[in-house]
Amino acid sequence: MKWIKSIISSNRESHPLSGNWRGFYANNHSKSRIEVTLNQKGNRLRGSMIDLDNVHEFALEELMRDEDYPPEEISTLENEIRSQFNAPGHAPVISRVTLPKDSSVYGEINDHLEIKLVKEYIGEPLHEYVVGSESIQIPFPNTPVNYRGQFLADKDRIEGTWEIVAIDPDSGKETIESGSFALNRAEQS
Repeated sequence: MKWIKSIISSNRESHPLSGNWRGFYANNHSKSRIEVTLNQKGNRLRGSMIDLDNVHEFALEELMRDEDYPPEEISTLENEIRSQFNAPGHAPVISRVTLPKDSSVYGEINDHLEIKLVKEYIGEPLHEYVVGSESIQIPFPNTPVNYRGQFLADKDRIEGTWEIVAIDPDSGKETIESGSFALNRAEQS
């Protein structure tokens, strides 16, 4: 049994990021649990990620208010969306995004233990507006997520920020969503 621990320890020293990680990514609206498996070869990283909390649901009015939209724009958009439903006029408009659970990740670590990862979802995300018991689907691009962080070797932790740069299908404008993330090495059994 001792030799197994020495192999694991030796592998961790030469490939410190190889293995299983657990943590979260967060933005202004939510915090989502993730599990990551990484395989390190030299400075290259490859692996997979599982989004454990892949359904995100918020009242549209709250989302827009948090992003500093003027009240009249919020009201106009809500009325426009409501007009596509048979539901009662005062039911809240809910924005629901369902992300694929599985994704692949690839990237690198440099000599300063700075990490860059790209996350690509396997499958298509789904965006819906929900009013009452009715919903409509809207186009939602499957856009890579860029992670930048730091490996904190003394804590066996990776932490940093993530960012998605996408083109809004309605306006054609570039939109950026970002937040933080942290991963801790999962216990080996």
